[in-house]
Amino acid sequence: WTLKESFMKATGLGMKLPLSDFCIKLEGKQIQVEQRVDRGQNYYFKEFFWQEGYRYACCSVIPDWEENLRVVDFSRIREVLHFKHTKY
Repeated sequence: WTLKESFMKATGLGMKLPLSDFCIKLEGKQIQVEQRVDRGQNYYFKEFFWQEGYRYACCSVIPDWEENLRVVDFSRIREVLHFKHTKY
C-alpha cells in the first residue's frame, strides 16, 4: 500500500486517483508503475524499511531525487523544537 500511496501523492491527485488507473509492479528490486494518469511520465520509487513490520515509500518524477532525501527521526521532536515536557 505505501508504494500506491506514494504514487498517488506524486501525481498530485491523492485519493482522487482511482486505484484502477494504475498498477505497481515489483520485479526483483525494481519498482515500476503501469499507469494511465500521465502517459509518458516516468516515476521513480524507493521503499524503506524502518522497523520490523514497518515500511514506507517515496515516489518522484525526478530521477535523482534520492540524493536530496533526508530522513528525520521524530522520536526526538520535542527536544529538537525545544518544547518543555508537559503531561497530557
